[in-house]
Amino acid sequence: PEGIDVYLDNVGGEQLEAAIAAFKDFGRAALIGAVAQYSALTPPTAPYNLFDVVGKSLTLQGFLVRDYKDFQDELEEFIIPHIQSGRVVPE
Repeated sequence: PEGIDVYLDNVGGEQLEAAIAAFKDFGRAALIGAVAQYSALTPPTAPYNLFDVVGKSLTLQGFLVRDYKDFQDELEEFIIPHIQSGRVVPE
């Protein structure tokens, strides 16, 4: 009800715009994709409320898996038992 602190965005466009509007001050977002523009013929209009990033002191950071390959073994050691037990179901 008071807004969001953390947001994981893989769509961009209107969804990112809505998240920016809903953020509490000092909110953070990890931007991991931009599905809204992958097959668009023209780039979507940028979120109209980008100045709110400044006004709310938000942090938006891009994130690419390729930058974290050093953690691959640790991830597999952690996640494989969860997949095998059925606690995590890959889709």
